[in-house]
Amino acid sequence: MLLSFSLIVAVASSFTVSISGQDVEEMMPEEDDQQLIKMYTPAFLIDIRSTDINYSMLSKAPFTYIVIDPDLISLTVDELSDLRAEGKIILAYMSIGEAEMGRTYWNDGDEEWMPGVKPRFLERVNPHARDRYRVRFWMPEWQTLLKKYYLANVIRRGFSGVFLAGMDAYEYFEQRERPSAGADMISLVATLRGTSQTLNGDFLQFSNNAVDLYGSERYSGLIDGMVAENIWFEDDIRRTEAQTNFTVQFLRQARADGKTVLAADFPLNQAKVCEFYVKCTTEVFRCAVFDSRLNGAGRSCQ
Repeated sequence: MLLSFSLIVAVASSFTVSISGQDVEEMMPEEDDQQLIKMYTPAFLIDIRSTDINYSMLSKAPFTYIVIDPDLISLTVDELSDLRAEGKIILAYMSIGEAEMGRTYWNDGDEEWMPGVKPRFLERVNPHARDRYRVRFWMPEWQTLLKKYYLANVIRRGFSGVFLAGMDAYEYFEQRERPSAGADMISLVATLRGTSQTLNGDFLQFSNNAVDLYGSERYSGLIDGMVAENIWFEDDIRRTEAQTNFTVQFLRQARADGKTVLAADFPLNQAKVCEFYVKCTTEVFRCAVFDSRLNGAGRSCQ
């Protein structure tokens, strides 16, 4: 059973409950590696949809790693500082391969953006998300906007780190107009790393998907963790053994290198939920089954 809510508390059952608007008596503490092997409930949280998350909810949440949208959540610098002091690692969602309508950088400047016409880095709409547009992320104009947004909304507000979404955009451009798109994406990650490290040497960068970039020695030194999705299942469709093995090989290497690995799939079928947790925790990753909308809802295996 899946419930939609602002923030979940994982319990040892086949369902999850909210900590919003009710008292929660049973919360699972953060686990060490040996306990992760048998953790069949979400071991981290991604909620980039909810608008009502507050400091109290995050403080009570039984997760170390939490990903939220900095444009939807009003957390003060002091609140984020307190959460870090409590051991929470609060990562800010930021797409670097797509431009999203409604972000503070949208229509930056005097002229209204016209997707497909201007600015020149803005490409066609994402067919799966009509408010998002692919961007030619290697262009200086986009990177300038991104760094300004990054500084103002993520680093200076006091987040623990950033969740770099949209990184697999390089695959789209690599096949169409930019053979060097993979190397360009690594260069962008390096640029953001340099920007953050000048202000906060402890600031973390977590990549989202694009796992094959980890084959680059340069890239492996630019990130602190990896978030991978659709490893064993894409919704309820089983991935082929070759597809799974391709992804897992990079995640294993990242973990061996001391990186944090967060693994998420989105099956609906309860048997497949349990199968995911068994396979994922055997790898000693931090594992979670979420609603595919990433709205803070998760599934556990009874």
